[in-house]
Amino acid sequence: MIPSVPFSFYFLFWIRNSLAAIGLGIILGHFAFVFLVFTLGPILKSTEWLENCSTLIKFLISPFVALLLTQIFIYKHFYGRNRGNFEYAYRERLLSKEGNALIKKEIGEGQFGRLFFEELSDFSHSREDIYKELLKRAQVRGDNALKFCIYLRMARSSIKHFNFAKGTEWLTMALAIRPDDLMANFRLAIALEKGGDGHGAIRRYRTILSVCPILDFRTFQG
Repeated sequence: MIPSVPFSFYFLFWIRNSLAAIGLGIILGHFAFVFLVFTLGPILKSTEWLENCSTLIKFLISPFVALLLTQIFIYKHFYGRNRGNFEYAYRERLLSKEGNALIKKEIGEGQFGRLFFEELSDFSHSREDIYKELLKRAQVRGDNALKFCIYLRMARSSIKHFNFAKGTEWLTMALAIRPDDLMANFRLAIALEKGGDGHGAIRRYRTILSVCPILDFRTFQG
């Protein structure tokens, strides 16, 4: 079953990108003002009128233009050709929330906080050790949900560092637990494709269609 995207995710996506656009607009407005003074100053002899408009340029015109252009970008993600990126981002969020909840329950708030910050950097040995320890616990208890989560995270790290063979191995183990999982299948198809196994990727895409026959791959175009 493909989960529908709730209104809250639409809103958060819109507000996050709109605020980022306003901030970027203010920064670009400052550089635009400096550029105008530098280029028009020698021609006009005086830039007093331009300097009087500096606040208008920096904090109104430039942010408004950036915000307006971003609305086009957002619309394409909601209803246009980038809809697939939006759908994919939502499913990534669901997987991340599920994994975070399982790991936090297992290692506690303190260690999870440290792990969270390490996730923002390259794959560290301490983080790898935590995941390996979690994997041992999950294997002892037969906790398939936790194993699935760890396999996906190890695969993501391997693929991030261009180790597509190892990433494929982790994803294959994840699919042994949830063979019909859409995201795991899709990630494996991408890993195979990036690793040069075009035929394997095609077979995996066909598997996805058999798992979810109503899926239109045009929604995953980016």
